[in-house]
Amino acid sequence: MQQRIAHRLVSSSSRLLVAIAVVSLQTQLSFASELLPPLKTDGPHILDSTGSPIRLSCVNWYGAEEKDYVVGGLHKQSISYISQLVKTFGFNCVRLPFSLELVLHNPTIPTYAVTAEKSLQGAKALDGLDKVVNSLSSQRVAVILDNHMSNADWCCSASDGNGLWYTAEYDEEDWIGALETLVKRYKRQNYVVGVDLRNELRSTVVNATHLRPTWGTGHNTTDWHAAAERCANRLQSVNSDLLIFVEGLNYATDLTGVMKHPIQLTVPSRIVYEAHDYSWFHRSGLSYEQYKSEITQQWGYLAKTQPVWLGEFGTCNTASSCYSDRNSAVSFHRQTDATGWWSNVHRFVTETGIGWSYWALDGTESTGRGRHFGAPESFGILNSSWNGPSAVGLLKSLQELLD
Repeated sequence: MQQRIAHRLVSSSSRLLVAIAVVSLQTQLSFASELLPPLKTDGPHILDSTGSPIRLSCVNWYGAEEKDYVVGGLHKQSISYISQLVKTFGFNCVRLPFSLELVLHNPTIPTYAVTAEKSLQGAKALDGLDKVVNSLSSQRVAVILDNHMSNADWCCSASDGNGLWYTAEYDEEDWIGALETLVKRYKRQNYVVGVDLRNELRSTVVNATHLRPTWGTGHNTTDWHAAAERCANRLQSVNSDLLIFVEGLNYATDLTGVMKHPIQLTVPSRIVYEAHDYSWFHRSGLSYEQYKSEITQQWGYLAKTQPVWLGEFGTCNTASSCYSDRNSAVSFHRQTDATGWWSNVHRFVTETGIGWSYWALDGTESTGRGRHFGAPESFGILNSSWNGPSAVGLLKSLQELLD
């Protein structure tokens, strides 16, 4: 496989136009067609404004949910440059994580995080979010707003206190209010097509009480199904065109509750159920049929009748075995394990045609628990200079999943 990455800087009036990293591959890749918002659902499909089925083939651009209060990479490249890379690589949307802390407190972005984006030096966090949304929209790349955390930090664990939709510091009204703020803020921005209500519901401790999220139990403190409906219907009263993404329980791996208790929205045809999948969610050495059986029981069964979106999945970029030879090897600690997982998830996405969002676009880490600003991101599509792919083979493997 041949690789060629070209960069060219061209001045045009007061703007800097950046030629994008171009990857030449021996095989002809099929890129996702542009989507035309607003979007709605019909059976298992997501349709654009023309009624055409579309597949959300996305990347997660993280950072704004952490302690830098802004997306990653702006110490290396401008927002417009990175947005153009997303478009050029063929992705048609970005899942954009944020924290409630960012929205409700709107802190100043630290200068070190935006040295390549001069317009945000001294700016507030919401200004940074605006600029990212507007830049992606100008590229006709859709945005899905993702409430990743309440407190600004790296996610996720059972000890971070953020496993439910509320925390000791931020209650349910804070959560819904913050999402309403963003929905109102971007109501006229058509390419903001959806809201992911909350990331990876999981066991947690709130005010010294251990709580486990449930689905359809009617318990006010744990019933995620009921909380998601309350939030979604509030948001729909502001903007009924948005897709509403609702994640499953146990780190978004369990959507079995939908069988008895589907989400009911005031405005129908807007619900998308969301799952996440990583190698460490499975035992090592599963055949594809074993993997498919596990996934189908937990959430894949929905793909025949409901829109299902794989909102996170990712693999390492540090060795070709991570994403090639149908023999991937990756674990939580970025070491070799769970042989064959990448091949299995890749095949499942291909066979079912479900939409997806790779974790992550980022070439470097942001500031959070166990993370170091500027350190190479071992799951990133981009390299640590944010000017091209970290591994052409990984990018090619993802491009094989594009429509």
